[in-house]
Amino acid sequence: MMLNKGNRESGYVLVSVLMIFLFLTLLSTVLMAKVLQSNKFVAVAENNIEEKVAAENIIKEATAWLEKEIQGLNDSSVHRSSVVQEIEDTLNELKTKYPVEVNDNMISNDLSGSGNAVMNVTITASEGDTKYTTEYTISTLAEVFKYASVTPGNLSLNGASYIKGDLYVGDEFHSSNKSNFIRSSDDYAAETSYPTIDGTLTIPNAFKYTKENTQHTLTNPITQEGIAPYFYKEVPQLVERELDDEPFDVEQLVTEAKSRFDNEFLDGDYDTEVLEIGGAIINQHIVKEGDTLYDTLQINSGSSVTVKGDLFVNNDLIMKSGSELTVHGDIYVNNYADPCIVLPLIGQVCGDADDSDDEGLISRTELSGDLTVNSTIFINGAFEMKNLNLDGVVYSNGEATISESITMAGNGSTVITNDKATVEDLDNSSGGTLVLMTEGELKVQNNNSFQDNPREMNAFFYTNSDLEIYGVWSNMKINGGLYGQNITLNAVKGKVKGVKKDEGGGTYNQSDYDRYAYDGLFDEGFLDTVDFLDLFKDVVYVEKNQDSIDYTKSRLQIDYNEQLMLSPPKGIPMVNNISLKKIDERFE
Repeated sequence: MMLNKGNRESGYVLVSVLMIFLFLTLLSTVLMAKVLQSNKFVAVAENNIEEKVAAENIIKEATAWLEKEIQGLNDSSVHRSSVVQEIEDTLNELKTKYPVEVNDNMISNDLSGSGNAVMNVTITASEGDTKYTTEYTISTLAEVFKYASVTPGNLSLNGASYIKGDLYVGDEFHSSNKSNFIRSSDDYAAETSYPTIDGTLTIPNAFKYTKENTQHTLTNPITQEGIAPYFYKEVPQLVERELDDEPFDVEQLVTEAKSRFDNEFLDGDYDTEVLEIGGAIINQHIVKEGDTLYDTLQINSGSSVTVKGDLFVNNDLIMKSGSELTVHGDIYVNNYADPCIVLPLIGQVCGDADDSDDEGLISRTELSGDLTVNSTIFINGAFEMKNLNLDGVVYSNGEATISESITMAGNGSTVITNDKATVEDLDNSSGGTLVLMTEGELKVQNNNSFQDNPREMNAFFYTNSDLEIYGVWSNMKINGGLYGQNITLNAVKGKVKGVKKDEGGGTYNQSDYDRYAYDGLFDEGFLDTVDFLDLFKDVVYVEKNQDSIDYTKSRLQIDYNEQLMLSPPKGIPMVNNISLKKIDERFE
């Protein structure tokens, strides 16, 4: 029997409708599942956000309470011997007031001496499956040691220095795309890029910049957008902050140290019969039992002196490279005790303690080799540290010259002088941090000259006068920080070559370098462009196209080193305040 054509077509339509209906049903089911799953995800996400916000709020409240309590300890002038116990009591009380987990780790506790206390503290708040942890340091370290650069005055960045860390500027900030390479001379400035700062910058009283050889002042208010053109690549984040600490009275620190040493040594009961007249110690290993008094002490390479007590040196202390001096007590070097000597056929000749031309007529201190002292060293006059392994704290009331390899034991050492200091050709990439504190001006120059790769040094440079650092023919990276009444940094990027007139002149490929002549005849005008006249002057060649060179190739880099805060070097002066600083935060 034949099926009617109409019936067959109706059957096809019915099947098609059923298939479409089945497809739509399946699609609706899938969509419903997706919607339910999406709602579940949204609920979980919303719950997770709520948990994060709740955990953050707990930490904020706990931190605010902790800050208030620490300020209360500062206001009550807690005795240094009780500081650690008071902090621990405060942390224990924090646990009872807020639903947080508190863990503390004492990193350094030298409050029984002249050192500092540093504690690492983590505070964790849990809400549901979310944990929020913040990490802090509580310390007696001065705030200045927690920044890459601090100045109550002006910070001048001449050229392409690169600073990684936070900066505090009390007065004016100057940015320039020209770098000076001869101090106080406008004639010798190399064209380069603006500086780079990867960190924060306090809003200064004035922001000044150099453009097309003219200095301009940015109009107030100082904004992020306004300062951006005067930095290279990285622009610092502007913040408002104040420093609570006053500058260290370096002169007073040295005076107090000298007074203690004067009482201990000059007024002490030393038997003059044990006085060692001295002379050079050659190929000897000498051990002195008890307190020892030398008129002059010179230790040559390969020799060693061990003093099981205090050491007093009335005149010269000279340590040659490769020598070793170990003192189980204090060292007092009484430079300039008697600057007058009697010469045959001439009579009495007196040297001026401040006149370097009279070298040899006055006492001097030259430290090289290995120097270990259980406590401190006081040098009553100028001194030089060169190729020295140092374990101890140095005080001086004379000019300091520090150069070449300086290695510190442990976390590092502090050198404090109420005079000026110069740091040249320094290399202390190994060992701890050198903290150099001066009352007079501090200059860091001629370090790793004309080399293509930077020399790293672990150092913090502090002065109550002006600090100036050169990174033109120098090439260095300072892992640490800076403090100065005014700070000036000079830097270019890339390669720099130099030719001295006393070395016979010479040139480099002019297609790769810009040429700057200085310090000689024919420095100006048409004759300055005549290459053969380089025989009569010094010439420095700076790699061309400075704006195309990455800022990480800067020849002066400051990279704040948190280890300075977490593991402070021996001898950093203590301040009266206890400080709290967040160093990390994370969700788990």
